[in-house]
Amino acid sequence: MTGQSAEHHCDGVWIDLDLVLDAAGHDRLDDAASAAASLGATGLIGDAATLERTRIPETLGTLVRGTPGEHAPWDLALAVEPSGLGEGAIWCRHTGGQLVLSEATAHSLGVDGLDRLGRAGAVAAIWCEDVDGGVLELARSSEDWTGFHDGLEFAAAYRAGAGALAGLIPILHPALAISLHRLRRDRVEQALDAERRLARWFETSLLPACRALGMEREEMSRAALEIGGWLRPGDARVGDGRLELRHELIQFAASLGLASVADLLSEAS
Repeated sequence: MTGQSAEHHCDGVWIDLDLVLDAAGHDRLDDAASAAASLGATGLIGDAATLERTRIPETLGTLVRGTPGEHAPWDLALAVEPSGLGEGAIWCRHTGGQLVLSEATAHSLGVDGLDRLGRAGAVAAIWCEDVDGGVLELARSSEDWTGFHDGLEFAAAYRAGAGALAGLIPILHPALAISLHRLRRDRVEQALDAERRLARWFETSLLPACRALGMEREEMSRAALEIGGWLRPGDARVGDGRLELRHELIQFAASLGLASVADLLSEAS
């Protein structure tokens, strides 16, 4: 479960199959997994039912949401609630898998509880929703841990300790997410500028286009898939407007020197 040039075995880009399922339907899960592997993603995220119905390439890691079955074959399990830690720890002992702790779960454990799980090798990462919330300080407290982040603040999150990128950016296009992941590691100031510009594009271009079509913020993954064009959504909603938005994304990638990403976007369906 190793991404390209990863600093931690979880670091890299993770594709959220639950978002793919919502946007494109279960018939596209295998295609999404195959495309993610071919583009160099690190792993796949989903609930147990989604992961079970997906043909997962050997090169990709897996992160299941919630407490897995005792001998479930996933690499990682997201401990969303503290109440699931006991069963999660049993699963770790039986399978050698590791836990990703939600912010609430990490805070509930306290320093002593985190130390115990850390010494047992049961924790791989902490899931961060808010870059400024301080939870990533916990991830940085052990060299064996990293952070997962699923927001638009990809560069700020990396500086705070999140090496695993999930959420909407990989759904827009895995290749874009992978290139931005490399950028934030190698060219920090340029990555921070790209983060600000991408967030502005979401707010001034993507969100207004979605609102004009009657789409809520929660439906943005459907629009992102259609605009990025790497996987055809089950129900096209953005229509011809996707081409203008994709052109803006191509210009964004080109301005960062990401020529290969710009080419992939240009060739998208």
